[in-house]
Amino acid sequence: MLRGMMFARAVYVYTVAIVATVCCACGSQSDGSSGDVTPSLPPSVTASSQAAPPVKVVLDPNPLKLPPVSLKLDGGKRVLAVPQEVLANAALGSTFVLSAATVVGFDGDLLVLEGKSGSAYKLHPAYAIAIADDAKVRPSDPVVIEHQGNLRHGVIKKYVKDRLTVRLTDGDSRVVEVPMKTTRVMRQQDGLYAGNYAALGDADGQKHVLLVSSFEDGGEKKWLALGAGGAAMVVNARSLEAIPVKFQPRVGASVLAAHNGVMRKATVTGASEQGIVTVKYERAGRPATVGWGFFMPLANEKKPAK
Repeated sequence: MLRGMMFARAVYVYTVAIVATVCCACGSQSDGSSGDVTPSLPPSVTASSQAAPPVKVVLDPNPLKLPPVSLKLDGGKRVLAVPQEVLANAALGSTFVLSAATVVGFDGDLLVLEGKSGSAYKLHPAYAIAIADDAKVRPSDPVVIEHQGNLRHGVIKKYVKDRLTVRLTDGDSRVVEVPMKTTRVMRQQDGLYAGNYAALGDADGQKHVLLVSSFEDGGEKKWLALGAGGAAMVVNARSLEAIPVKFQPRVGASVLAAHNGVMRKATVTGASEQGIVTVKYERAGRPATVGWGFFMPLANEKKPAK
């Protein structure tokens, strides 16, 4: 009998132990209360979906840290300006372009522009050139125009009522004449002015540059200019020589003509059309067609100052 009682007690203890183990296991899986068990995320919740929303990049409206300048705007407030996509990586030496934009407001001294993308952005006025709404131009005038949203140079061929025909004098010479209204045209004048070309003298010779804006810096007058490939640079005004906006040399004349961003000695081999000449560069290269602003007299052929 004693042996039977001991056997029954052993069965009872074993059964209680099994039940306790099963209950603990069920409780851990059902309520996740066990400190040793880390609940897993459902398939729909991943690390990527929990990431923070992208931060909007605020573009610097004055990446070159240029001093204050004033920009005279007409009623249409139309400008050719550095677009917002260029501002993201803007630095001295980087490529700048000037594209059409409209001034939609002001933030202190900054312009608020709307460009090709349709979104507004802020820009320091030194990075823009104002374009007149109704320029007073006549046939044969050299002009800066807005064409297909970009800054171009040309000469007025025809002017009938509010319609112009402009012969482009820069870029692709295959594009000969473009019709346009009298709006978005700026008449050029000789000298160092925004939109004009100039020769920048340095130890390596003379570079061909486009003038964008002028300002006082450290007691000196300086210019934001664009060199070969649109490379941005800040240069001293005293290092610049204005290229004539309207210069028509004879065939056989020696000139300095732009070639890959530098001014090189060349001979005029053709001049049958106003604003355009054909030149042959000294020592190398095939004849090239260049327009006003891309060639200038040699120093020994310039007229003495009065």
